[in-house]
Amino acid sequence: MVIILNPDHPKAEDYRMKALEYNENVSESLLSLCEPFFNLGFTAFEYTHFFKNATCLYLSTHKEWGKYYIENYADGVFIKNHINDIFKNGTKYYYWNINSNFPKEKEKAQFFSSRCKFDLWNNYTKYIHHETSIESWSFSMSKDDNKLINFFLNYPHRLEQFIISFRSQAFKMIDVSILDRTLDTGGNLFTTYNMPLSGLEKELQKLDEQIPKIDKFPLYTPNGIAYLSSREIWVLCCLSNGTQLKAVGGIISATDNAVERCWESIKNKTQCTDKTKIIKMYRNSMLESLCGHSN
Repeated sequence: MVIILNPDHPKAEDYRMKALEYNENVSESLLSLCEPFFNLGFTAFEYTHFFKNATCLYLSTHKEWGKYYIENYADGVFIKNHINDIFKNGTKYYYWNINSNFPKEKEKAQFFSSRCKFDLWNNYTKYIHHETSIESWSFSMSKDDNKLINFFLNYPHRLEQFIISFRSQAFKMIDVSILDRTLDTGGNLFTTYNMPLSGLEKELQKLDEQIPKIDKFPLYTPNGIAYLSSREIWVLCCLSNGTQLKAVGGIISATDNAVERCWESIKNKTQCTDKTKIIKMYRNSMLESLCGHSN
């Protein structure tokens, strides 16, 4: 399901075809997971996981653009240079507003022009850096809707909640085998040095650093709003996905005792001991948080 970013690799075409088929197979499930954002006016969501061995997993809710991207851009020089810059700069957010003048760089202008043909004009991407990979979460809007950047700057917790929920519910969809992550492609994707951040990137990085400190994920209960920690939300994500409580620790890198303490805290905060009812509260709250709540 991964794409080999070296077009000269003998298996590149085979992997590309498998990636196209995989996107087709998971498209309905992906659309369902992203429905809350589409209700807010977003037109496309793209998830990419770039690995150091020059492979990547790519998923898109926009079937036509996703197919075009895999066939024309995924293993191209522009994308590889762009993600390498993201790595070198330590960039955590990136905003493309194509309503303004096209960039002077030929390859970037061509990429923007291609996206416009699919009505993808404004794009906001969050990057999560790991030791040997980078995940990206990209959201797009049409030409007439340029409020995208303001949405994420004003409501960063909604993006954080979506990522937590998506990772749990799409775990099987985005899981990449060790064989694919260590496949010999004849090169590495990332270099190993950092460049100074721009003024905007510094401000966005400050915002990103604040997000993990937010300990107020709202859970709407019959008794009012209960505020849960990020770890407690992770536990509920796993339980809502059908994971047994004893198996949650292995997924979120926590001890069994820590998971038990989280579960007891959740029951105390919600004033409820029924797991089914608590999971229902969580699912309803996630939708309300993503789409906006009146309170």
